[in-house]
Formats: sequence, structure tokens, C-alpha cells
Amino acid sequence: MITQSGQIARMRRVLVGAAGVVALLAALVAALYGERNRRLTETLALRAEQEASLRKIAANLTATEDLPTALHLLVQAAAATAGAEAAYIERVVVDDAKTAEVMAAVGPGVPPVGARHPYRGSVTEAAAGPGGARLVADLRSDGCGEGLRIGGPEGPCPALILPLRHNGSVQGALVVMLRRRAAPTVPEGALRRLRVLASLTSLTLWRAALFQREREARKEAARLMELAESKRRLLEAVVQQMPAGVLIVEASSGRILMGNRQLDRIARAPLSRAEHIERYGSFKVWHPDGREYTRRELPLVRCLEAGEVIEAEVLDIERGDGTRGTVRVSAAPVRDERGDIVAAVATFYDITRQRKLERGLQLLGEAGRVFSSSLDHEATLRSVVHLMVPDMADWCTIHLADPERGVTYAVATAYADEMKAALHEELERRFAYGLKAVQPIADVIRTGEPRFTPDVDIAEIERSVPDAAVRDLVLQIRPRSGMVLPLRAGDRVLGALALAYAESGRRYDQDDFELAKELALRAALAVRNAQLYQEAREALRVREEVLAIVSHDLRNPVHTVEMTAEMLTELRLPPEEQAVHLEAILRATRQMDRLTQDLLDVTRIQAGKPLSIEPRAESPARLVREAADAFRAAAREKHLRLEVSAPEGLPDAHADPQRIHQVLSNLLSNAVKFTPEHGVIRVWVELTPEGLRFAVQDSGPGIAPEDIERIFQPFWQVGRTKRLGIGLGLGIARGIVEQHGGRLHVDSRPGAGSTFWFTLPLARESRGGRRAA
Repeated sequence: MITQSGQIARMRRVLVGAAGVVALLAALVAALYGERNRRLTETLALRAEQEASLRKIAANLTATEDLPTALHLLVQAAAATAGAEAAYIERVVVDDAKTAEVMAAVGPGVPPVGARHPYRGSVTEAAAGPGGARLVADLRSDGCGEGLRIGGPEGPCPALILPLRHNGSVQGALVVMLRRRAAPTVPEGALRRLRVLASLTSLTLWRAALFQREREARKEAARLMELAESKRRLLEAVVQQMPAGVLIVEASSGRILMGNRQLDRIARAPLSRAEHIERYGSFKVWHPDGREYTRRELPLVRCLEAGEVIEAEVLDIERGDGTRGTVRVSAAPVRDERGDIVAAVATFYDITRQRKLERGLQLLGEAGRVFSSSLDHEATLRSVVHLMVPDMADWCTIHLADPERGVTYAVATAYADEMKAALHEELERRFAYGLKAVQPIADVIRTGEPRFTPDVDIAEIERSVPDAAVRDLVLQIRPRSGMVLPLRAGDRVLGALALAYAESGRRYDQDDFELAKELALRAALAVRNAQLYQEAREALRVREEVLAIVSHDLRNPVHTVEMTAEMLTELRLPPEEQAVHLEAILRATRQMDRLTQDLLDVTRIQAGKPLSIEPRAESPARLVREAADAFRAAAREKHLRLEVSAPEGLPDAHADPQRIHQVLSNLLSNAVKFTPEHGVIRVWVELTPEGLRFAVQDSGPGIAPEDIERIFQPFWQVGRTKRLGIGLGLGIARGIVEQHGGRLHVDSRPGAGSTFWFTLPLARESRGGRRAA
């Protein structure tokens, strides 16, 4: 038992000692592992801090586009990661592969930023060699550091060179200048992080180069855009200043790329600002023969779709204001380098005025041939209206004036639409033909002024035409534009030419108006020439008739003289009978002398030569009484009352008494001839401011206004049915009065009689007496 107890005690002591050793060992182990864990924890914390720093650096690099800032961050991180004194980054110059440049640097002894040196022998070249990162004992003595101001005089300069690679090519090198120690080393973990930094640096340099290329590309693109814009502005300036209308259209879309203001002026619509070529589809276009263009026939469409080149194609268009114009179009496709059509360009020249002038000259030429082809003016005018339609009008009519009846009458009418012939004929039937009618043709004939209505106001027609039937006919014809022009020859308006556009939708402009005025003038001259021709023929007929009358009038007194002389010769008559026959011979010779003298006087007047007169101071009262007394017997024979007013005391006239007697006798003779039985003839003389005024008034039929001047023409007489003389008296009378310095005139109205009056100057002594008085 004791032995067992001792063994147990010894065993307890042994166990207690072993437990202590175990505890000690356990404590030692715990101490060792705790230090290791602490170091591991510190290492992990440092690594985490460095990794966080790398992430921060990466984030900063992502956020910044400033290359110097980014590289500075990287070179700082590299120095901190390696626990180095300094670090710098070097890269190959982008535009010069033979040169290396320091991009960023931190710490003492580093080369300055921006320093350049040959690539040959540089750290970048060293980094490009095999083996990746390179550890250099002394960067100053190593071949890759030659030429750089690196380190200081106090000792060697160990460094770690890491290549900056991207996509297999070396862009530069990251150089970490290690602390000076006997055996410089870089821990594996730090080396890994430095490689990450080198990768980040490579990525940064690549991104910077990419940004640089992008900036340069943007700059180049901006330059090219500016150049293109400059060229576009130049092209637009050229296009805008071209005398022709210009249109450029994109082939793929039909979009209008460019147009100019001249195009707008030609079309009288804002076509240059249209977005698509289909905008032009709203314009009507016709071939020269009048056929309307289809879409596929349009020059630009043919150019874009078929590549056709169009040269100087002439077409008619309806412009934006509704008028028609003529343009000459040239167009050509624009092809790219592959020959595909990418656009088309067209030029438009407005030749409306040129074509109008050409057509106008052609029309005037044809009208001239028509006017000269006949002296029948009505047939000529019928040809003219058909010449006007349809080139210058859809409807044309010519009216001539008949002042004696106070009306106008349609000589010729033509219209383009035969379907409306019945409407026009009905309108002519109902037309108000009076010269005083309120309608354009009569108004133009009355005033002699043309009327130009480019745009007919239908509402005005509805208001102004009182006759409902005429108004309805006009509205059915529906004129759109019209002109009425006087047919004027000198001071006389012979009629009017009326033209109108209706169903064609055309509109007259100023050029049309000027052309129509020229045609109207030529038509008037043709009418007047035809009338003068007829008058000349009539004058020839009258002359022949006058010669026959003169021959007859001369033959009678000649026969009287001849027969009486033979009788006196053959018969021995008593003296008193001989005296009677001799008086007959004397009267016959005086009659022949008067007739001969009249013919001589009218010949001198027509030749512009003065008549022979011997003016002196004569009593105006005596001149009137003697002339009136000579016609009292003739007046009694027709039961006419002859009233004479010739007061004594009037100043003397400066007159040739025989010539003034001739004038008064002619006026009184005409008054007796043309005054019907039981009529009244008055003759008087009075003093007026311009001298003495002699007048002969009758109650005869009067004279039409258009005949007032004709009655003074030789051989002309009012009314050819009765031959009451040879028609020389009034012409001679006017010549005599004008030779005295006076004037002869007539006041007359049809149905109201006539008053012929003439003036004579006062005799000198009478004028002097009046001045003295």
C-alpha cells in the first residue's frame, strides 16, 4: 500500500512536471503563432491598404483625362509601393520613334520632366528586351542611363525598370529608384503591385495616345467640316449669284439640297425652300405643242431615274401667280466614284420675254402680211382676229365706230373654244352697241384710252352689269384677263380691239399689253389706209364727175358764144337785137371766166401758193348788203326769208371787196341751195375782239361732225345724190379768208342747221382810230 501510494505520488510529481513543460511549450507555441499572426495581419492590412490605394489610383485614372496628373499619381504610387526614394516614367515620343521623353517624375535625383534623349541606350530600350522587369545595381553606370542626370555623387543608384507594354509593344518604362543598400531587392508582393502599376501606366499612356489621336481626329474633322462648310458657302454664294435658276436634288431621297433666289423669281414661288422634289408636282408644265408633261417626262425625273443629260429643253410652266411662262432647262446627273447617281443639278433660264418678243415679232410680221394683202378693211380685220386666237387670246373681237348712227358694230370675232360659240354669238346679239353704252368697248372708243385688266374681278362683273341675261352669259364665258385697245389713226378713234383669256387660264402681263397696242396701231393704220383708199377712189370718181360737169359747164357757154356769134355774123339784125345777143355772149364769157378762175384758185391753194388779193379799207355793212341783195331773188324763188343785219358805224375792214364778195356769195349760195322751202337765212356782221366777224346762218339739214373738215376739201360735197355745183367754193373761200389773215369756220349739228362765219382784220386807219378812241 505504501509502495503504491509512493508510486502514485511519484507519478503525480512526474505528471505535474510534465504539465508544466507542456504548459510552457504551449505558451511558447502560443507566443510564436501570435507574432506570426500579428505579422500576417499587418501584412494583410498593408496589402489591403495597397490594393485599396491601387483601386483608388485606378478610379482616379478613370476620372481624369489629364495625362500629366495621371502619370504623377502613378509614379507616386510606384515609389510608395517599392518603398523607393524616387521614380519616373519614360516613353517613346509619339511622333518620333527615335527619341525617348521623361513624362513624370517624383523624388530626388530623377531627370527633369520633359527631358528628351535618344531612344538608343535608353531605359525604354532596355525594358523592351527579354525578361520583363529588370533590376539594375547602378542606373548611372548602366548603359541605359547614359546621358541622363540621375542620382547624386554619394553612391550607386539601384533601380527597377518595368516595361510599359500594350498589345505586345513597349511604349516606355517605369523606373523605380530603390534605396541604396548593399543588395537592393524588391519583395515579390511589391513587384506584383508594381507590375499592376506598370500595366495601369501602359493603359494610361495608351488611353492618352488614343485621346490624343481622337482629339487630333476631332480637330481634323472640325477642320474638314469647316473646309466643307466654307466650300458649301462658296458653292451657295456661286449658286445664289448665278443669273439662272439652279436646283440640286439628292437622288436617294428626292430631297432638295440647294436652290437659289433666281429660281423663285422665275417660278414666282418659293421653290428653293421646298424640302422635296415632289413639291414641283403641283406646277403645270406643257410641251411647246401644248401637251402637258407627265411626271416621268419632267427633266429632273429623267435625269435622276435614267441618268439622262438634258440640254436646253424648252417648256411652258404655270407660275405661282397663275401666269404662264417659258423656261429653258438643262440638267445632268451627279455620279460618285463608282458611277452611281447620287444627285442631279438643273439650271433654269426664264425666256418668257424672249419667246413673247419672238412670237410678237412673228405675229406682227404675219399681221403685216395680212394688212398689206387686201384693201378691204373688214376682210383684213377678220383675218387678224383669227391670227390672234389662240396665241394671244381665247376670244378676240374688233368693233368699228359709226358716229353718224352713234353705235359700234362688230366687224370680226374669233374664239378658241368652238363649244362656246353659241354663248359668244348670243352675247354679241344682246351686246349694247351704243357709243354711250356703259361697257368697255364703247368706253375705249369714246375716250381713246386703252383698258388693261390683268385679273378680271368676277364679283365686279356681277355688280356692274345691269342686264341679267348679259351678266349670265359673261359669267358662263368667265373671262380671266382682258384688254381693250383703241384703233387710233391720228386724232380719230376708228374702233376698238378687245382680247380676253378665259378657259386657258392664262393671264396678260405688260409685255402682252405693249404687243397688243402695237397690233391695234397697225390694225388702225390698215383700216385708215383702206378708208383713205376708198376715199381716194371716191375722189377720183368725183374728179371725173367734176371734169364732166366742168366740161359741160364750159361747153354750154362756149356753144352760146359760138351760136350767137354765128347768128350775128350771118344775120343782119337791128341794133337793139344785136345788143341783146351781145349781152348773152358777155354773160357766157363771164361764166367761163368765173369757172376758170375758180379752178385756178383751187390749184394755187392746193399748191400752197398765195391768191391774188388787193385789200383796202371797206365798209363791212356795204359788203354784206351787196352780197345779200344779189341773192334776194333766188331766196324769193324758194320762199326763203333772208334776214340781214349790217349796222352802220362799224369800223372798216381790211379787205379785197371782190374776193370778200366771192366768199359771201359762196356762203349765201350754199345756204340757198341746202335750206328747204320756207326756211330762214340770216346774214350779219359784228365787231369782236379779234376783228370783224361775218356770218351766214341757215335752217338746213346741218352737217355731221365727221364731215365738218371734208366740206372744205376740193370737189367734196355733202350728199352725192344731188349735184349742186362742183364743190370748189368753200375751199376757195377758206383760202381767201386766210389770205386776209382771218379764219373761216362752221358750227353745225345734224338737223339744226349750220352757221358759217369768218373773221377779217380791221383797216389800219380804223384800228388807229379805235386806239385813239
